Amino acid sequence: MAKKERQRRSARQARQRERVAREAQEAAATSDESKGSKRVATSEGKSLAAGSAKGGKEAPRRKGRIRTYLGAVGSELRRVSWPSRSELTNYSVAVIVALVVVGAVVWLVDTGFLNLMFQFTKLRG
Repeated sequence: MAKKERQRRSARQARQRERVAREAQEAAATSDESKGSKRVATSEGKSLAAGSAKGGKEAPRRKGRIRTYLGAVGSELRRVSWPSRSELTNYSVAVIVALVVVGAVVWLVDTGFLNLMFQFTKLRG
């Protein structure tokens, strides 16, 4: 459990850093606007002419979004705690044993119900 807590804590800290950086950019943008500047900072840190796009913001590009998404996926995959070979073998054996046991129980219950039905109805299939 300690590992999960560390991961949660590091995720919270990363979100906090992103929030602080975003607030700093917004503060810089508002200070530029208050000085009468005709440039507006975007979320990527680039500056645009104030009237160049709708609302003063540039629409995100498709390639940039895909690249950002794939980068985030890669980052998450690096954070995953992958099982070792021995753990994977143990888990696989446990799943196979559980499947065999559950299958046997279902077969026994089914056979019991069939015998009961044959006894009550006096029919044979």
